[in-house]
Amino acid sequence: MSTYLLAWVIGQLDSINSTLNYPDITKELPARDIRIWTVPGHSHEATFALSTALDMIRWYEGYFDIPYPLPKMDLVALPDFSFGAMENWGLLLFRQDLILKKVDDTSAAKKQDVATILAHELAHQWFGNLVTMKWWSHLWLNEGFATFFEYFCTSQIFPDWEMMTQFLAKEEENALLFDSIEHTHALEVDIQRPSEILGVFDPITYNKGASLLRMISSNMGMPKFRNSLRHFLNQFKYSNIETQYLWEAFAQETQNPELPKYLEPWTSQPGYPLIKVTPELGDDRRVLITQHQFSLYHSTPVNNTENLWWLEIPMAIKTDTNYRVQTLLMFSRSMELSIGPNVVWYKANSGQTGFFRATYTDLTWRRLGGYFIAFNVEDKAGLINDALVLARAGLLSYELVTPFVSRLHDQLHPSVWTAALKELQNVAYMSYDSSNTTCYFSVLNYFQSIIPDSRNLNNRTHLLSLLRTRVLNFAVDIETRNDSTVASYLLGIFIDHMQNDHAIPDGLRSAVFKAGAKFYGEEEGYNYVFNR
Repeated sequence: MSTYLLAWVIGQLDSINSTLNYPDITKELPARDIRIWTVPGHSHEATFALSTALDMIRWYEGYFDIPYPLPKMDLVALPDFSFGAMENWGLLLFRQDLILKKVDDTSAAKKQDVATILAHELAHQWFGNLVTMKWWSHLWLNEGFATFFEYFCTSQIFPDWEMMTQFLAKEEENALLFDSIEHTHALEVDIQRPSEILGVFDPITYNKGASLLRMISSNMGMPKFRNSLRHFLNQFKYSNIETQYLWEAFAQETQNPELPKYLEPWTSQPGYPLIKVTPELGDDRRVLITQHQFSLYHSTPVNNTENLWWLEIPMAIKTDTNYRVQTLLMFSRSMELSIGPNVVWYKANSGQTGFFRATYTDLTWRRLGGYFIAFNVEDKAGLINDALVLARAGLLSYELVTPFVSRLHDQLHPSVWTAALKELQNVAYMSYDSSNTTCYFSVLNYFQSIIPDSRNLNNRTHLLSLLRTRVLNFAVDIETRNDSTVASYLLGIFIDHMQNDHAIPDGLRSAVFKAGAKFYGEEEGYNYVFNR
């Protein structure tokens, strides 16, 4: 066991516990005790975490076909813990607000937060503890896998939450953004001194690592991906690993000895490609596809001849009579693809499985905007995020982005909104000029017009609850009047809470407090929120 996984906890604690035992799977192991420890008086708040942890451990043991090897697992909810959570082998530590849930707190966001942090730390019992990276240069093998399974495992326990779609809009889009700035770094970095270690605990290691695994699993197919991981874990359990060992496991399962060569650039070089698809001059039945490294702060793509990526590009093609997805394997700077006659539109990266962005001619962007409502959630999220980011980089006109943004009013999936929100906030910030606020308020008024009718958000499914939380937070951020529909609704809840101590509805606490601080009285609302 690596020394960084050693921990102990001393204190007066309460606990709840259960027993994990699989006679048919773990015949060589005795029953294992699973306990959650809390400060006195709070163990009842760990009920959801305990039942979820049991389900997840069972799922991990079945998926990897390797039982959790220790006779016990203790999960400790600490009053304060700077890292948030830590996967010490058999003694997992959590900041208590991340793992405990009050019995009357039924908010979707809280349940999802508890489930995902459990899935992340439990995944480490296999990726990180059973097999451990050889050196910190390979940290992504720990954190990339844990982040991927944080979503994938949770999706298997709570399928209605559509976690892998949420992964795209939250983790992958964040990785794409971080990996397009000047000071990004490769997944594998040369760590020479202990002081450099904390610097690689960042969105590249976590989010890009997980996104790379999502892309590989999609390209390989989930059965082969799972079989590769089973072989990999069994071969290297209780030992140290590096990236090349994983590539070789994938190559063995796919019977493709060239695969490590294709995957190596994804970990050895920073950034990712921007794919541009343009019709061949004089022949609209063929398109030219080029790749260049994307940079957020350059108005033209970085043309670095040394940075090329192996790409599997699923191209969705809609004609007058049919729809198909045609896959292109790309190993060069540019390639041609025959798409056939009578094409209405085409979209690269169908399903958003690849870790890259895509752009097109102005005409194609207009067509994609016109057919936006016909796409699935993943492609809607990818299109609107690509369009907004490309516009921020100066590679696309905001006029071509408007058809996508205007359709948000009708979108009731949180992932589509999540993919857009950060960039919409950037647009608002960029439009602000203290000497002339006309443009700024025009932008805010336009954004207010795309907020979905709150009556459509009252169906308390998990996804609609998440959407209500995110959209109302955005709405109060951009609201300029205290008598608008959104402000009046949230202010009413705030006043009732402040004056009568009535509970704030689940998932609305942040939006309600923002509205109170922003609109109630001169300073009274702000002071009340500040002193809570």
